[in-house]
Amino acid sequence: MGKKGFAFIETVIAITILSTSLLLVYSSFKSITNNVKKRLYYDDINYIYRSNYIKVASQKVLDEYISKNINYINVPKDELVNDEMVKDFEVNNIVLIKKDELKNLKKCLKDNCGLDLSSTFKDYLKQISIDLHVDYIIAIEYQSNNSFFYSWVGV
Repeated sequence: MGKKGFAFIETVIAITILSTSLLLVYSSFKSITNNVKKRLYYDDINYIYRSNYIKVASQKVLDEYISKNINYINVPKDELVNDEMVKDFEVNNIVLIKKDELKNLKKCLKDNCGLDLSSTFKDYLKQISIDLHVDYIIAIEYQSNNSFFYSWVGV
């Protein structure tokens, strides 16, 4: 009779340990898949090409901002280029950032830094790391079919 009660307690403990381990594995798997889904919208090759096209097409305007020695600024998309192709790119937001100020920008993104950015664009800016020999970068947010895509290029 005592053995039946012990077997029941063993079963309950085994089920508890198994349930806990499965719950931990599921939560790890879920966080990994969420990160992968989020990263799908970062630095897609199509949007990198679009960003390069925008950079080349609007070099004069970007050079004017760079000559003012601005650390970071929202660049009005209407001011950038009057190119029909760029209008089809569905640009939502553009930020010109001095490479040396990227760390400071990442720190102050909690307070908006005087920039009008969505929370997903802020998350994208926080993950950028630059090892290029450029002075400035432009980070661009695109909106297509209710999804946001992000890329950056050196200027």
